[in-house]
Amino acid sequence: FGDTTFSGRRLVRSPETRVAGVASIVLEGTRAGRRESYAVRTDLSLGDIVRRAAVASRWRREISSSWQLEVAPRLEARRDLSFGRDLEEARAVGTARLRHALANDVDHVEIGARGDFSRARGASAALVLDRNAGGGYVAFDHSELFGGEWRLGYAFTARAFPDSIVRDHFEQTLEARYRHELGSAGWIELESGGERRRTIHAAPTSRDRFLSALQVIEAQWPLSDRLALRTRLEGEALHYAQQDSLLYFDYQVARTSLGARLAMTGSWTLTLGPRGEALFSRLNPAEGYRELGGGLECEFLGGTGLWSVTPVAGWRDYDQVPGSLQGVGVHSSYAYYEVGLLADVGLPAALRLRTNGIARHEDHLDDSQNARSVYISVDVRRQF
Repeated sequence: FGDTTFSGRRLVRSPETRVAGVASIVLEGTRAGRRESYAVRTDLSLGDIVRRAAVASRWRREISSSWQLEVAPRLEARRDLSFGRDLEEARAVGTARLRHALANDVDHVEIGARGDFSRARGASAALVLDRNAGGGYVAFDHSELFGGEWRLGYAFTARAFPDSIVRDHFEQTLEARYRHELGSAGWIELESGGERRRTIHAAPTSRDRFLSALQVIEAQWPLSDRLALRTRLEGEALHYAQQDSLLYFDYQVARTSLGARLAMTGSWTLTLGPRGEALFSRLNPAEGYRELGGGLECEFLGGTGLWSVTPVAGWRDYDQVPGSLQGVGVHSSYAYYEVGLLADVGLPAALRLRTNGIARHEDHLDDSQNARSVYISVDVRRQF
């Protein structure tokens, strides 16, 4: 809920280096013959630019053979001085979930509640709003060992912003998912979701007055014992109560991907295929684009863990609109090259390494918009 619309772009020292020491302590256990479980985790990161401390806990209790209760509170504090900022944030989140298994033991009903409170201060906190939020949800799901799975859910959330009452709003969310096994490693999955947000008070813009929808169809068909074909179709739409041609305009996005998944000798799998994406907007056509690319996923599962490397390349072509104002909603087309890495492996001395990273390069027709980014995270743990 931060707002950077009017903060503009500014040049900062890049790349920016950070140094930090991190520590994490986790306590887990069970009681009452494993009918009750608990976990407490603390994370501490002390650095020259970013400092962060967090405490999260979870308590779960089997009230009876068909009823289960779970409560999960979390506290977090953060001080961020990166890229010339001075921002302090504190957040408290709490969730509760009550789950009931029906007589057939494959259908369940779930009721939940959530509270979320956030505060910010510092020289860079002017555009980061304080927030009080609360809500609940109800869901029904069905899961069979051999057969279809489905879930239907409805959630309601109310948010209030002490710094700006025009942002206060209600939000309603619907979700529906269905998965059916086709046999011999084939399956089809359907997902549908929608969100409606409306403001409590009269608001000057449609930022919090909109309706969104998402539709996904994904399926896998086995072609042989070692080769399978996987496809995904996705559609997304956003509709504002009152459009403008600069910030809050309706748009539709279509995405598709097709991949041939080959199981190699041993524990190797390769997935290769094209992917495409397109965005359409009648009121702001300068934001429209068409993207075509392809990717290869190399995955190894076995031995001490999992390795996955995913190189991707493609071209995004933005619509060129005659008479558009330079610098306002105008993008240059570009080629992109990206490599992703994911690993979760065991090491000697009861150590375990988890790492993920991504490197991306964008080569624009307008050289001033060229961009490069690298992200990497490494987590080393020891089992006691």
